Amino acid sequence: MHLQTCLNKLQNWADTNGFKFSTSKTVCMHFCRLRKLNPEPELLLNDTPIPVVEEVTFLSLIFDRKLSFLPHLTYINNKCMKADRKLERPV
Repeated sequence: MHLQTCLNKLQNWADTNGFKFSTSKTVCMHFCRLRKLNPEPELLLNDTPIPVVEEVTFLSLIFDRKLSFLPHLTYINNKCMKADRKLERPV
């Protein structure tokens, strides 16, 4: 698989140059707007399987597989509603 070959090259480069990937922070997400999703890849980084996730937070943005940003908008809406409720309480 082409993705696994690229990951192997990245791992070799990291090992050669003194870098280390955090396997606990590494996830895989397949972005696709099609109704029927493709099968999930089985990828390894440093002989550790990379989990495939439905959503991931990166730089405070929540990405979902279809790039709809609905989970992010829901999160922001809930956060605003909580802040609004705090403002309504008398001190």
